[in-house]
Amino acid sequence: NRTHHCSTMPTPSRSRFLPLPVLLLILAGAAAIAGEQDEQQPITHPGCPDKCGNMSIPFPFGLMPGCFREGFQVTCDHSFDPPRAFLAGSDPDTTTNLITLTERDESAVSDDPDLVYSYSNTSSWGVELMDVSIDRSEARAYGPVTSRCSTSIAQSKLKEQAMTLEEPFAASKTLNVVVGVGWKVGVTDGSSSSSYTTTFACRSELAASHLEHARNGSCTGRGCCEAALSSEPGYGIVPGVSAENNTLWRTNPCSYAMVIEKSRYTFSTPDLYVDKVLPKKFPRGAPVVLDFAIVGDAACPVKGQRPPPDNACVSNNSHCVNATVGQSSYALSYVCKCSEHYQGNPYIANGCRDIDECKFPDIYFCSSKGICMNRLDGYDCPCKPGMKGDGKSGHCAETFPLVAKAIVG
Repeated sequence: NRTHHCSTMPTPSRSRFLPLPVLLLILAGAAAIAGEQDEQQPITHPGCPDKCGNMSIPFPFGLMPGCFREGFQVTCDHSFDPPRAFLAGSDPDTTTNLITLTERDESAVSDDPDLVYSYSNTSSWGVELMDVSIDRSEARAYGPVTSRCSTSIAQSKLKEQAMTLEEPFAASKTLNVVVGVGWKVGVTDGSSSSSYTTTFACRSELAASHLEHARNGSCTGRGCCEAALSSEPGYGIVPGVSAENNTLWRTNPCSYAMVIEKSRYTFSTPDLYVDKVLPKKFPRGAPVVLDFAIVGDAACPVKGQRPPPDNACVSNNSHCVNATVGQSSYALSYVCKCSEHYQGNPYIANGCRDIDECKFPDIYFCSSKGICMNRLDGYDCPCKPGMKGDGKSGHCAETFPLVAKAIVG
């Protein structure tokens, strides 16, 4: 009889290696998630156009009936190439969601502090959108730029632009500022003035003989001034410039006022001298950030309370956050957000999709000694074979001690 001798291997000590079947299951799950993410993620309802020219139009914004929530209608003007997107007013007979330009000649009367002026032209157009961020509940638009350019010491041409908005939109108080440019100018944002008094948001004043005190990049009152927007509701923006005799009208003819997104304008001293320079820099308007929210008679439901039938947060893995747009009136407002580890559009069914955290190593840490693995509701970072610990915390150590390596080696 043959005797079979079977050599026995020492039983390895228990380690933190992932068993092969488990590892394969994790990899298969990650591949399925990745396949879902590779699909084009929808931003609006099926059958609804999601583009106007180069700009994406995500729901609750929309271009066609049935494709937008009330107050979020957008018109696409195909007379431009590429087409441009504009906010549509809820009522065609109202003057909301518009930029209005008033042009007039003005002259200061020497014995009267008031101005004598005659209206020459008034025109208006819709507020043009630059982009929309569902994640931040913001839209960026082209806002008003007002200029007053002198033709003599006491005469000037005023081009005053005003933006009028309606709920669910309001100019962001935290992301916009009012800016004035000129050697001697007082600037208002239009929201804090009355028929009796004028409250300047900021003033820029330079001595006529010392214009060199203006500095590039400085907006602290010498050639340029900057201030926060008024605490009044940001539904009407009328950046205004003071009317004063301009003794430097030949060399420094113009003064300007605008509401603009922070850091989108950098003062340059040539702006004090060049005629109509800011309208040339911002021919479609100054970039301004608009907050938006779902405005109505309901706020977010309290924990455990059933959401109302018309609740806008319809996606799985989304939640409601109370907002401030509309809080100045009787209305309540809220916005919808995707839950942590999800991104997309919470205003449409299945709009919030899992984030592949492994694609964003600067945000979601995984040690170089670990293997990043995406999963629903988060990610894992097991240590590489031959190591133990947790790559998410940055602690991966070799299982085989260094001393043992030295002995074997």
